[in-house]
Amino acid sequence: MPKRTGDTTKLHQANIAKLEEYIADIRRSGRGLPAMPSRPFEISFPLVAKESGVSLWSLVRATSGCRKLIVEDAKDVPLNVRIKPRVRPIYILEETTNIAVAVIQAECESVGVAHQAKCKRAKILIEKIARNRSNGKRDDGITAISEALQQQTYSAKDVTMLVKIKDILIRATRGELELHTFHGRLKLESALVGFSLSAVAKATDNVPQTVINWGAGLKAPTSCFKSEIRKIEEVIGCPEGYLSSVYHSNRSGPTNVKQRFLPEEIRSLPPAQQKRFRRLFEGDLNLAKLSDEELQTLMAEKLAIFRSMNDTIDHKRTKLRLQMTYGLKDLPPHLQQEFDELVKARSLVIVRDAVKSKTRGWDGDTVNIYYRRFCLFFGWMHHSLGVPLENLSIAYLAFGQILHEYDIYLMDRKESVGMERRWAPSTAEWYIFATSLTRRQLGIGNRVEAIPVVNGTPGWLRSRRSHLERLTPIDLPRVADEIACAAGERDDIRQILTSAEISDANHNWAKRLDDTTVEYRTLRQSVRGETTESDSVSRVIPILRFENPLRAIEMGVWSLHEKILELRPGSAHWCTAIREAVAIKFHAQVPFRRKTFCGLTYHPDNTGMVYQERGHWWIKVPAELFKNEKSQAFQKFIVKGFYMAKLQDMLGLYTDLEKYIHEARAGVLSGARSNAFYVTRGNEGHVEPGTFANLFRAFTENHIAENPGRGTGLQGVKPFGSHAMRHIVASAVFNKTGSLAEAALAIHDSEKITEKHYRKYFLDAEKRAKVMRTVLDREPDSPMWPKFGEILPALASPTIAQLIHKETPAVEDVSSI
Repeated sequence: MPKRTGDTTKLHQANIAKLEEYIADIRRSGRGLPAMPSRPFEISFPLVAKESGVSLWSLVRATSGCRKLIVEDAKDVPLNVRIKPRVRPIYILEETTNIAVAVIQAECESVGVAHQAKCKRAKILIEKIARNRSNGKRDDGITAISEALQQQTYSAKDVTMLVKIKDILIRATRGELELHTFHGRLKLESALVGFSLSAVAKATDNVPQTVINWGAGLKAPTSCFKSEIRKIEEVIGCPEGYLSSVYHSNRSGPTNVKQRFLPEEIRSLPPAQQKRFRRLFEGDLNLAKLSDEELQTLMAEKLAIFRSMNDTIDHKRTKLRLQMTYGLKDLPPHLQQEFDELVKARSLVIVRDAVKSKTRGWDGDTVNIYYRRFCLFFGWMHHSLGVPLENLSIAYLAFGQILHEYDIYLMDRKESVGMERRWAPSTAEWYIFATSLTRRQLGIGNRVEAIPVVNGTPGWLRSRRSHLERLTPIDLPRVADEIACAAGERDDIRQILTSAEISDANHNWAKRLDDTTVEYRTLRQSVRGETTESDSVSRVIPILRFENPLRAIEMGVWSLHEKILELRPGSAHWCTAIREAVAIKFHAQVPFRRKTFCGLTYHPDNTGMVYQERGHWWIKVPAELFKNEKSQAFQKFIVKGFYMAKLQDMLGLYTDLEKYIHEARAGVLSGARSNAFYVTRGNEGHVEPGTFANLFRAFTENHIAENPGRGTGLQGVKPFGSHAMRHIVASAVFNKTGSLAEAALAIHDSEKITEKHYRKYFLDAEKRAKVMRTVLDREPDSPMWPKFGEILPALASPTIAQLIHKETPAVEDVSSI
């Protein structure tokens, strides 16, 4: 190759003239200096040479005056990436790879088959052809593939693939290629105008791997990256909305607050707490775009909100639950035997003449409730009072001070986490239960006749005097006496349980139980009306005050619907979002308890508890799935052993049910088989009630509850579980009908229980005002009262004597005196 030398003076002057004219032209036209897509922030001298007519050699020499003219004299001229025409006769092999892969992937996805193997084979073939070309990947794709096919050195399978790639390129030259997914359009449109995905990332100031993942369909832009879609459209010359119109996310709950942004205080917290902090940030906020000062200010604001949230009743309840380590994991064998005897006695209730009751007695749910309560109660006795495991016995409940001490212990725990010192509703239930163990048979004796009883049989402990042998004294001081001494009500502090008390009880067992029954009755009476509010009710009180509380649920459902529209149909998050939409809309009509809902079944042959008949969806649930199956009130809803209801097509329920049954349900199961209606991956498809409660609460947290950090949601509403839907539905029905019976029917409960739990919420201040307006409404012959500000202080109000005479002149006349 001949040695290259510098330009002659004449040639150099000619090149300078060409460049000056070129610079003036790009200034006038606003085209800017050219840049390559792969290096959008650097001048492309090959393109300058091509556009100006100056040889590349003259531009790239280190001492070239031509280069100096471009670099220094034209430094105020902006750079502009040169985009190739979308439709053109030649696509180089480098562009061919992305064009072919995008089309092949789209075709495979459209028929639901894997695309990875085919796309990989296409890449290998194109790279093999490029290695044998003089210009490598810069050669014309159609020509290179045509010549490769003529060599007849490829297998039949490879020939078929090369023919397909060539056909794709020919269609591209005619402008016939168009895909209908976000990732497909991103990869194809970038390649058609000469951009690699890395070049698109550089031109839009994004991380290359992020955009590559978008183009491959592995990920999709999260909320905080949505603004980048329009930038990409501008860079690759797409019409506005061409990419965003087909954008669907693969994620349902992305976070834009990465770990590196979190303050040190938050990083040290458990993941669940960190998640709560992240929820305070707007989903479309890109923290990476903020300056250090802006980021610091924002984090300080969110931290202040987060700390204030940690002082709420929710946070205190969480701390309280985390401290429930005093319970037993299981009852000791001898105590388990006592519990089994009690269960047997409580489950088998005889009406009379050896006839078993159908409507009374413990069911499985009640047994589980009392087993957990016993584990906590006797765990407290073991860990706090020091009673050995072998001495634990239900017979301790024959002494009222034991349960009283436990009652005080529970209140002390609440007070220790900053909660109000007040009884829980379960305290009253404990006293009722304990009374049922110690009471006399109904109608015997005068001292305890007035005590409410479950049935006519005597208390279970009445025939268990022998259990006293297991008891041991408890020599700790009574906390109740300490409180009484501090208040000046006692002078001495007794032991919790002495040997003498146990001995006296053994000698006069009936009297011991009579005295304890009276004590329990007294303690229960003092608790009545003084318990804390139900957690599930307190979380939704602002909703209960709506004229139609179900509007709040409708708002949340619509928010979820908009989220579903952004998700890619068939993706894992789309499937679970459809599942949640069905669950929420289901509970807006039939607010089942968690265990009942999780026990629902579905069979494709329409034989499950949830089935379709004549265009309508129905539920048919065995009575034993309900908590209150044995109550007389619930029996009114049962037909031949089943509770039946027709689901209404409200809030788009039928549409979501069809999507769920025919597509999303299988997507959630991911190949597993299950008869459950509400399914999950694993656990044979069945969702545990506790898991369902968390999933439901997550929905309300995201779409209904107040988020003080984002300024979204309903003010004062906290994340709530599915049980709160019973309060919301009952309130909505009562507000519409004014009937407690209708409200009870809606939540398949008794009028008595419905009135007990909800009446104070049904008749709030606004409803009372409405009632009073009806009572005090103006009669036809009533005087016309002026507004308050119109008569004061100029004139006092008319006297009652004036108002009782019909001939009294109208107030308008009086006020003019």
